Amino acid sequence: MNQQTLAAYIEQEKQRRHRRGVFVNAVNLEGIMLTDLSLATVSPAASKKFMLSCWAYCSTTVAGDSNIMSYNNTSSAERLHIQIRADGKVRATVRNAANTLIARGVSAAGVAVTGFWTHILWSVDTTTGVERNQLWVNNIDAQASPVLVADGEIEGGLDEGLINSAQEEMWVSELWLDLENSLDLDVQWNRRRFTNTRGKPVDLGPKGEHPLGVAPFAYYPNPAATAHEDESGNANDLAATGGTPSLATTSPFR
Repeated sequence: MNQQTLAAYIEQEKQRRHRRGVFVNAVNLEGIMLTDLSLATVSPAASKKFMLSCWAYCSTTVAGDSNIMSYNNTSSAERLHIQIRADGKVRATVRNAANTLIARGVSAAGVAVTGFWTHILWSVDTTTGVERNQLWVNNIDAQASPVLVADGEIEGGLDEGLINSAQEEMWVSELWLDLENSLDLDVQWNRRRFTNTRGKPVDLGPKGEHPLGVAPFAYYPNPAATAHEDESGNANDLAATGGTPSLATTSPFR
């Protein structure tokens, strides 16, 4: 098989998987929240490392702030929060058990544009001597206002998961979260684990295992009626509030 034939086969396989709903379809969550106030598998012990990758699409300008995802402790106190703000900033924060901010990533205004897919990739390692806080948006280093506390730890035992908690006009695809590892995003190959050279999604694996070699804490790749299902193997399925999720009319793959 020559290179041209191989490239054509790979593209055909991508399209076949896409049509089957296996790879990079997106869910329409307009006015809908996916939530679980008692996860089947709580997060690991307090950790200095965490990573998130997701695609988000605001179909209209958000009136306030579109909360893509948050994870809370057993008292419903927010510990990990990712949002697209009304001014187009991407903002990511994480807190410890005392509710102290230990890491924040904020992009410049206008990075997230209404009517276009936004890929958010955030990687944090607070370990002294590493102290990494990297926010990449649409394959660009977007960190504009970072905060990092050396050796700060995200609270362990997080027990609540929420996607689109503000119930904004938002679509989501390939939401991937790990709370024990951090890759250096200044290394191009590490970014290529999530997007290709054209800034499009890559296959993260059936359980989201491809980037790290092991499944992450949570992975939500499914469209429409199965969007609430966690495919990581941790059984952290969510439930829809406010309506029934549907297949988005576009996806970041297109």
